[in-house]
Amino acid sequence: MIFAFIVLITVLSIVFTWSNGFQHASAVAATALGSHSMTRPKAVLLIFLFEIAGAMFGGSAVADVVRSLSKWPEEPSLLPILSSALVAAILWNFIARKVKMPASSTHALLGGMIGALMAAANGLRCVELGSLDLLHPTGVLGAVVSLFLSPLLGFAVAYILYNLSILLSLQADNGINRAFKELQFCTTAMLAFGDGQNDTQKTMGLMVLALDASGYSVGSDIPLWVRAMIAVAMGTGAFFISPGVVTELARHVYKLSKLHAFVAETSGAAVLILNSLIGGPVSSSQVIAASIVGGAVPQRLRGVHWQVVRNILLSWLVTIPTVGLLAAIIYGGIFRWFGSPS
Repeated sequence: MIFAFIVLITVLSIVFTWSNGFQHASAVAATALGSHSMTRPKAVLLIFLFEIAGAMFGGSAVADVVRSLSKWPEEPSLLPILSSALVAAILWNFIARKVKMPASSTHALLGGMIGALMAAANGLRCVELGSLDLLHPTGVLGAVVSLFLSPLLGFAVAYILYNLSILLSLQADNGINRAFKELQFCTTAMLAFGDGQNDTQKTMGLMVLALDASGYSVGSDIPLWVRAMIAVAMGTGAFFISPGVVTELARHVYKLSKLHAFVAETSGAAVLILNSLIGGPVSSSQVIAASIVGGAVPQRLRGVHWQVVRNILLSWLVTIPTVGLLAAIIYGGIFRWFGSPS
């Protein structure tokens, strides 16, 4: 039974990462496609390659924070809990794609973990609350602080960067738009790297938890086969970019120029990579959306479609409790009956 659960969790991890890949690749591609700086085939190939690069060479700080969410003993009884969290998060990713909502897979996985652990323990005793240390996040508090501060940071960086870009471009000729278009090959690659670096580690951390709980202890290191498997699953998601999510971010939030796209990509990449280095799990779709708004506000406040922004904010707020409830239902209705695999 333990081996069957490991196989199940491995398959679920691949599916979740792939669904995470197409959800976040859509957000990563939105600025390049929305500003007409890149064709879809070029954007897909670039994102595919750099998502994989970020996953393979992005370290393990975020994975360590994901592992710190659980205080459940590292024993086989943890496996049904992890399975419930993954199933709930996967269902949410597909629902979000269906309704064209740039929802957060990170919120979904965090909500799934909390909900499944609470259902199994009948309370919060096996959920690690952690600390509010911004430079060394741990547990639920550390993850939540990173999730909610990162969009604000993306907004602020984009706001400042847009104003600086305007000042530096005052004496530039008409070729400046071409320069911003060409620079987007670099900034889109950086954004994809940061996304792959941060988002894949969440699934890797969960996989390490499952391997330790099953007795196949791997210590604190992420096995190379796990890293490679998750990296390919994440990168492959780029081939299934959702036009609805791209339109929502690149057209409905604000009509992007090449300068706006460059600013949003640069600020988004900086926030993602910084958080990955300190271990802060963040949502790429959140950071990118906030960066788009941050770059738009200095030019034309009324040009921002605040109704769309409000809908995105609402999706962020409802994801954790909704997926938590879904995971609790899945655990109580299906996986609880497996007891402690042996």
